[in-house]
Amino acid sequence: MNILNKEQLRATDQHTIQVQGIRSWDLMERAARELLKAITREFPHGEFSILCGPGNNGGDGLALGRMLKEKGINTQVFLLESPKYSEDNLENQKLLEEFEVFNLEKLPELWPDSIIIDALYGFGLRTGLGIEWKALFEKIEGRTCLAIDLPSGLLADELTTSPYVKADIVYTFHCPKKAFFAPEHGIESFEIIDIGLEKVGDGNYQYLADVHLLLNQPSRFAHKGTLGQALLVGGSKGMTGAIDLATKAALRGGCGIVKVYGPGCTPDLPSEALVQRDINLEYIKQTPTIDAKTTAIGIGMGMSHNGQEALLEFLSVLPPIPLVLDADALNILAKHPEKIPTGAILTPHPKELDRIVGTSKSSFERWEKAEKLAKKKGIYLIVKGANTHIFFPDGKILVNSSGNYGMAKGGSGDILTGLLTAILAQGYPIEKALPLGVYLHGLAGDIAAETLGHDAMNAGDILTFLPDAWKLLRRRACTTSKYPRRSTEQRELL
Repeated sequence: MNILNKEQLRATDQHTIQVQGIRSWDLMERAARELLKAITREFPHGEFSILCGPGNNGGDGLALGRMLKEKGINTQVFLLESPKYSEDNLENQKLLEEFEVFNLEKLPELWPDSIIIDALYGFGLRTGLGIEWKALFEKIEGRTCLAIDLPSGLLADELTTSPYVKADIVYTFHCPKKAFFAPEHGIESFEIIDIGLEKVGDGNYQYLADVHLLLNQPSRFAHKGTLGQALLVGGSKGMTGAIDLATKAALRGGCGIVKVYGPGCTPDLPSEALVQRDINLEYIKQTPTIDAKTTAIGIGMGMSHNGQEALLEFLSVLPPIPLVLDADALNILAKHPEKIPTGAILTPHPKELDRIVGTSKSSFERWEKAEKLAKKKGIYLIVKGANTHIFFPDGKILVNSSGNYGMAKGGSGDILTGLLTAILAQGYPIEKALPLGVYLHGLAGDIAAETLGHDAMNAGDILTFLPDAWKLLRRRACTTSKYPRRSTEQRELL
């Protein structure tokens, strides 16, 4: 799913109007009908106070208000007084003449328990709102508030420091907006409303959807040799848990063989993994031998800075196979950026990325730096967070749509590294392996949160529910393919 900026959204609206032979007002009616369905489904017994602005976002609010009233749902409509209204806004004002529409300055007359619907300003806003809006937004703060398309005052494509509405849910049209992914904006929940806009090509900035289409279908004649061999390198004294979690994740990642190289203090790992220990007890001192059958490598989990010499030597002799770099490998390479191999996959959290590219003042600046680094070095960056971003060397950016705050626990990143390495080892192209691994990781976390609750989750719970995540994706692949090739196991899933 493309993530469009405001210019692209305007162009998509116009293209839809032209191709479908409709008026912009018809599109507004369609948007209001879909909003009506979504909002009444979520709040079947609610009463609503809608705040409408002078443009088309306000027109959406007026149309929604009319439809709510026609259904007999208690609804107040407030309209911002303005010297100029959009044509579609004016047309919707006429259709509301039989109902009372209040001047927005009479906001104290809001029903005490009504749900606020913000339809003041949408993505057309060119600059931030002035400080005079702060008082109004503070009046509705603390009440349940729903925003149409964008919270009023929030700029779609950049950091917003001026006043904007703090909405509980944003009902956004066609696609999410870039601003939703910045933690600074605090957009806790959004729902994408499909209003039948025409698709205009595939952009470079996309929101992950239909990930099940990335799955390979292994042959029933597959064996451990054909499903790939992953090598994980990491661990140090006091930090052996990282390599343990990565190993367990790789064993749930679908590859045929998982090998591990760690220091002498590496604990006993699952018996399915083939473990080799360094002669040094506390950290990795020697370069592990790379088996000719190794098809992907993950390195860095709990490695510590003492392993710097071994890491740099290891990177200098690597064969041309997929390489995932995490944790201490990233911290070491932050001091030696010239040693980052072309084609490598780096998995930093924001602070680790800052050590490589310099401190950023905002998420937008950090994303821009990550995009430039990926292009310049010819590498892949997975910047972990609430909506993990994947940056490709050709400029493509993918934003993950799975995961939750229950996953914000130590060890989650180690599990992702192990999982990615196992998927890459099976021969998935990097362009498929990265979104598949990142989405699966988040999906396992979502299933864990649904089962256990967010608060009690730990990283190990992601491992526990990885099989369920794989099963769910396979089921989706079975049910959406026109002529699916189904194994006996897959048929049983249905």
